[in-house]
Amino acid sequence: MSKVRRFPKAGTIGHMVLCALKTNPNVKSDELAPAILEKFPESAWNPAHLAWYRHQVRTGAYNLDEAPVQVEKPTRAKRRAKKEAPTE
Repeated sequence: MSKVRRFPKAGTIGHMVLCALKTNPNVKSDELAPAILEKFPESAWNPAHLAWYRHQVRTGAYNLDEAPVQVEKPTRAKRRAKKEAPTE
């Protein structure tokens, strides 16, 4: 068994990927890439990175049962848009 790693800090690619794997273990790299590249435009993300994280989970290096689920907080602009949205 490999070394148990600390869960990555919030706001990192690792945290984002592991939270995605927790909510959907079958997530594909092409589904995850747009979200990662939007938040980290300088990232050199490729499908091999997701495979590496999956391998780490499978071998026990990361325990997804202890992983926090990433919840995106609404930005000020989203809250304002929701508040100003016309109600019928």
